[in-house]
Amino acid sequence: MEKLINELKNTLMNNKFILACSTGSDSMALFNLCIQSNLKNNMIVCHVNHCLREESIQEEEYITNLCKELNIKCYVKKLNINNTKENIEQIARDKRYEFFISTAKLEDCHYILTAHQADDQIETIIMRLLKSSSLRSYAGIEKESKREDIIIYRPLLEYSKETLRTYCINNNIKYYDDITNFEDDHLRNRIRKYITPYLLKENNNIYNSFNYFSETIIQADKLLEKQIKSFVNNKYIIEDNYSKFKIEDYLNIDNTSNWLRKQILFRLLKPYNLSVKQIDEIDNIIESNNQKVINNISNYLCIIKEYGYIYIYKETYKEIEYYQEIKENDIYYLPNNYEICVNDTESQIKSKNKKICYNINISKPFIIRSKKAGDVIERNNKNNKYNQKISNYLTTKKIPSFIKKDILLIEKDNKVVDVIGIFIK
Repeated sequence: MEKLINELKNTLMNNKFILACSTGSDSMALFNLCIQSNLKNNMIVCHVNHCLREESIQEEEYITNLCKELNIKCYVKKLNINNTKENIEQIARDKRYEFFISTAKLEDCHYILTAHQADDQIETIIMRLLKSSSLRSYAGIEKESKREDIIIYRPLLEYSKETLRTYCINNNIKYYDDITNFEDDHLRNRIRKYITPYLLKENNNIYNSFNYFSETIIQADKLLEKQIKSFVNNKYIIEDNYSKFKIEDYLNIDNTSNWLRKQILFRLLKPYNLSVKQIDEIDNIIESNNQKVINNISNYLCIIKEYGYIYIYKETYKEIEYYQEIKENDIYYLPNNYEICVNDTESQIKSKNKKICYNINISKPFIIRSKKAGDVIERNNKNNKYNQKISNYLTTKKIPSFIKKDILLIEKDNKVVDVIGIFIK
C-alpha cells in the first residue's frame, strides 16, 4: 500500500477533503490509509445512515465514536427512503452525493473521497454493457470527476475488495459487512456473486483488464468530445427555448458512418436522458427524405425538421387556443410572455425578454386571438392592395412551426391588422 499512501499524500497534503465512510471494509481501509498518510487534519468524515438495517445504528455509533476519539470532524445524514416504490438505489445515491457536496461546500473542501474499488468497476461496466448506453458510460467509474467544481476522487479503483478486506484484517481495522450486498435482489449483487468469481477463474488479472478497458474508453471519449465541441461551437445555435443546427452540417460530420453523429446527438440531448432507441429514431428523421417532421419525443422535448434545419424544442408541440376581446385601457398579459398596454389612441406590444417592442395604432374594441386556417392580412405593393394568406407569408419567411403555432393575431372589424411579433410590410 506504500504506492497508494504516497499518492494520497501528493494529492491531498495541501487540501481539505471529505471522506465518504460507510464503515464497510473498503471505506474503513481508506479511512486508515488517510491516517497513515498523515492526512488526519485535512479530513472530514461523512457517514450516511440509510435506516434500512438494524445494524445501521451500530455503524453510525462506531464511526462517530472513532472520529471523536481521533478528533476528526464527522457529519451524519439519516435517510428515510424505505417506503418509496421508486428506484431505492438511485435515490439513495443522489441523496448521498447531495449530502457530500453540501458538506464539502460548508467546510470549504476541494475533494470528496469515495471508496469505490476494482470490483465496483467490473460490476459497473457489466451493468452498463447490459443496458444500452453512451460511449462515456461504458467506461464505468472514472478515477477523478467533478461535481459542482468539487473533485470526486476514487483512489482505490486499482485494488480489489479482497485486497482491502485483507488489509483491514492484517491491521486490526474493524469494519461492518452490509448483508444486503449478498442478496440476489439487485443486478449489481448478482454480478458480484456469480459473474465476477467466474471471470476471476478465467483470468486472474481481470481487474487490470477492466481498468485498462475503462481508460481506453475514457481516452476515446475525449477525442469524441473534441468533435462535439467543434460542432457545438461552430454549427449549433442555442436560443431561449430551442436550439437548432443545419441538416447538411449534421450529415457531413461523417459520410461513412452514422455512429459519430449519434454520439453527438447523445451529448446535445443529454439533459433529456434519451435511450439509444430514441436517438436512433431522431437520426432516422434527420436522414429521411421527409422535408417536414414534427415529433414529440417526450413532454419536454419536440424534434422538428423543416427548412433544412433540425429544431430541438424544449416543450411538447401543441397549438395554442386563445381569444381575448379588448375593450378597456389596461395591461393585458398574453401567452408566450407577450403583453399589450392599451391606451386611448394606440397600444404598445412587447415581450418580457425585451426582444420585441413596438406600437400599433388601433382603437378599441379589438380582438386578440390565435391563428386560424385561411386567415389573411391586407398588404400593399406599389399602391396596389391585396390579401395574402398569413400561413403562406410565414412559410415564405421560413418561420419555424413551433413559432407559427403560438402566433397571435390582432383583429379589428373582422380583419386581421397585425401578426404579433412578426413584421409584415
